[in-house]
Amino acid sequence: MYQSCTEFGYWQTPSSIHKLRSSKIDINFYKRFCADIFGEGTWPKVDRKNTETGGWNLKAFNLIMTNGD
Repeated sequence: MYQSCTEFGYWQTPSSIHKLRSSKIDINFYKRFCADIFGEGTWPKVDRKNTETGGWNLKAFNLIMTNGD
């Protein structure tokens, strides 16, 4: 959870068409969640992490991504 709140984000929110999750699980829910657990102002720095790792053009080798693309 720490990496989700500080680096990656990747929050799963409900679709407006296929509601498999509660509409109460939105971005504001995750902001409160991260603040409650890790302190106020804790939110992922996604742009920084994408710059460090190459975003869609990963700067990595010998990498196995399970259940991903």
